[in-house]
Amino acid sequence: MADLFNALMTDCESRNRGWITTFNFPLKCDVWLDGKLIERAVAVHRKTGRVRVHDIPAKLDKHGKRVLCRTLHGNVEVVPHG
Repeated sequence: MADLFNALMTDCESRNRGWITTFNFPLKCDVWLDGKLIERAVAVHRKTGRVRVHDIPAKLDKHGKRVLCRTLHGNVEVVPHG
């Protein structure tokens, strides 16, 4: 199972310049950043150690069209959910 998961992750990263998003990866994953579980991860770049997260409550840009995200940096690990 772990080999299949890693193969899917590498395939997804190769198609999306290293980014894994909730929209282009078929499985549910847990994202760990420096040993802490990140709940609202939207996109992950494992190679550079970046994680894009949404705030709660969601904040919109000045035009009210897009949800703003923050980028966190550190040691990123993506594991299958469960």
